[in-house]
Amino acid sequence: MNSSVTPGIPKGNPLPLRQGRAIRWIEDALAPLRGDMSEPALRRLVLAIRAAIGIESLVWLTDVGKLSRTEAVATMRWSARSLLRSALEDLAAKPPQ
Repeated sequence: MNSSVTPGIPKGNPLPLRQGRAIRWIEDALAPLRGDMSEPALRRLVLAIRAAIGIESLVWLTDVGKLSRTEAVATMRWSARSLLRSALEDLAAKPPQ
């Protein structure tokens, strides 16, 4: 996270602990939507869910939002489900091609 908010830190130097595993897990979980959803829409959903369930969200919800860890996790689940539900509603509302 530091390299994305601190000017002067070169981009493209992957940090050893930041391997994007969560992105792959979310992509795998959403794989059944591939073919029904455009690749850009699916990618947007994957990234939005990752943003909602990442450690950054947990830290913010507990430190700034003053939620208990249990409340924070419940909020993160609610956010991820809301994003998925919205994407599925958008998909259902789209006329067949």
